[in-house]
Amino acid sequence: MVKPLRDRDRDRDRDRDRDRDRDRDRDRDRDRDRDTAEGPGPMVSPPLSPQPAAAPADGFASSDDEAAEEEPSPLHISWLSLPPLYSSEFLGLCSLPGCRFKDVRRNLQKDIGELKSCGIQDIFVLCTRGELSKYRVPNLIDAYQQHGMCVHHHPIPDGNAPDIATCCKVLEELRTCLENKQKTMIQ
Repeated sequence: MVKPLRDRDRDRDRDRDRDRDRDRDRDRDRDRDRDTAEGPGPMVSPPLSPQPAAAPADGFASSDDEAAEEEPSPLHISWLSLPPLYSSEFLGLCSLPGCRFKDVRRNLQKDIGELKSCGIQDIFVLCTRGELSKYRVPNLIDAYQQHGMCVHHHPIPDGNAPDIATCCKVLEELRTCLENKQKTMIQ
């Protein structure tokens, strides 16, 4: 005998409800097992090593917070050969004294002492104030002046070229230093 349509719909709804309840109970039991001692238990992570603080909004993380040894090597100076006009020992290039960025750890006082012992009188600083802060030497220009060095600060943002007026001014000041036989450094 064929069941009336109404009975078939009722049986189908009952089977669907039973399947839904069974699935819900199975999910609930599985979740409960995770939270009990019978479940696999919590995962234990390896001990965390100290992490540096998140970088500030300007994108520069402080290198001062990182524990690292200062570089024992002397400040390397590359002397430019300028004959026949000028002596080759009057114009040098070097990295930024006291720089503390990534894996570089320079000692500012030691580096300035090395510049002084080489007889450096004039220093051309081409870094911007922002770059000096980035490399953790925001007071570099003041430190040079305190040590009696003449500072020529002509900030040129990294990756940019100076305008022609700035270029002419830098070259004129540099020429004056070389003609006066002053040991000069460019950074």
